Amino acid sequence: MKNEKLQKLIEDLNALSIKEGIKLWKRVANELSRPSRNRREVNLSKVSKSIKEGEIALVPGKLLGQGDLDKKVQIAAYSFSKTAESKADIMTIEELFLKNPKGQKVRIIGWIIMIIDGTDLLLGRLATHVAKNVLLGEEITIVNCENVVISGNKKTIIAHYKRKRERGEPSHGPHFPRRADLIVKRTVRGMLPYKTNRGMLALKRVKCYLGNDNAEKAETLVNAKVDKLPNLKYMQLNELSKLLGAK
Repeated sequence: MKNEKLQKLIEDLNALSIKEGIKLWKRVANELSRPSRNRREVNLSKVSKSIKEGEIALVPGKLLGQGDLDKKVQIAAYSFSKTAESKADIMTIEELFLKNPKGQKVRIIGWIIMIIDGTDLLLGRLATHVAKNVLLGEEITIVNCENVVISGNKKTIIAHYKRKRERGEPSHGPHFPRRADLIVKRTVRGMLPYKTNRGMLALKRVKCYLGNDNAEKAETLVNAKVDKLPNLKYMQLNELSKLLGAK
């Protein structure tokens, strides 16, 4: 059964994001759209470590009362424990956006780790989505990297990646990976300003794996599915990796 109050809150956040041109509210709406079991829970101690005095902490989930605040801050959350209510200056998310529609000095606290199932996802679209969100502070894990696909003619794809492997010198590179999980991470890296501090920190928030030990938690990206292609010319990374010499 749908929570009508929550659905109304999500709709209001999305509408406000469009009206004010503030991406913050859309990010909060997306967080609240997750299944309740995947929604974040944040302790006061975590808020205290993550926030500066004068900022407003926003928790798109439940605020718990463990720990103490060592600075004067306001906290907005979707729900609260009784202990948290007694210890902190709190408000609902609705109260926050009515009071502060521009989202000034608002910081989202406690990103959860998003797990994406790479099966039948287009590499370019997947990497674009991941790069965009890790720059915003999310942590993303991609599983089943061997089942990610690259669009195009197989011969052209193989020739392109073989050229990448062959360029440079063994002693100093550049070294292009052969394994599917490393190819995915290298593609994400190419979409980040990875030579800057911000880009390096964002890249550290990306984890790529072969196989899937998180079957229940993994999500997919509908807009990145291979069936969105106007034609069905594509190649799986598993096949490409073997041709590049991966074991």
